[in-house]
Amino acid sequence: MKLLIVAPKSNLNTFSEILDATGPGETRVLHGTVTVREVMTEIRTGQFTHIYFAGHGDDQSLMFSDGLLNKALLADSIQAAGAIILVLFNSCQSLGPALAAYGAGVHYVIGWQGNVSDSAAINYAYAFWATYRLSNDVHVAHRTGREAVIFGNPGHETPDLINGRNSGYQQRVESLQAQVSRQRQWLFVLMVTTVASLVIETITLFLMWGT
Repeated sequence: MKLLIVAPKSNLNTFSEILDATGPGETRVLHGTVTVREVMTEIRTGQFTHIYFAGHGDDQSLMFSDGLLNKALLADSIQAAGAIILVLFNSCQSLGPALAAYGAGVHYVIGWQGNVSDSAAINYAYAFWATYRLSNDVHVAHRTGREAVIFGNPGHETPDLINGRNSGYQQRVESLQAQVSRQRQWLFVLMVTTVASLVIETITLFLMWGT
């Protein structure tokens, strides 16, 4: 695993714990003052198979020391890098950048739909990387990370894994599609029932007039 860790202005103790959890390997760390250009340059080298972002942002961009990196420019950098296996966005409302990264060709992407507390972010990241280090399985690591949040932060949302298979985001989309399909079926049945009722009523009136 060739890992790029991007952690602008993160807590040093937390950062050390996460770094320990990732285990041995080729790791490049951007920590403290981190600029947009620096991040884009590192990603574009194509040296990294895994990227971990721990910081702040929203559904359109990631925040760095000198400003925001919007998701379109991020996707361009990722696409230029070539084959990246995993990108983990451990920040608030990062599902937008996560979807952009997935669209740029990343195999597995993880992001949070809503706001995430520092505690939940730490619990997820530590459990995820420690499990991934041992299993080399993104799905297993993601489930373990979610369980750590559910146990350590009851009621807190958990992040979504996007890879076209078994992702929380995809499941929500499929659920909405199924709901729309059921509504269409119900409307069709209602329409058929209404038409049948009108036909019967018309025939009844016609027979009554005929007599």
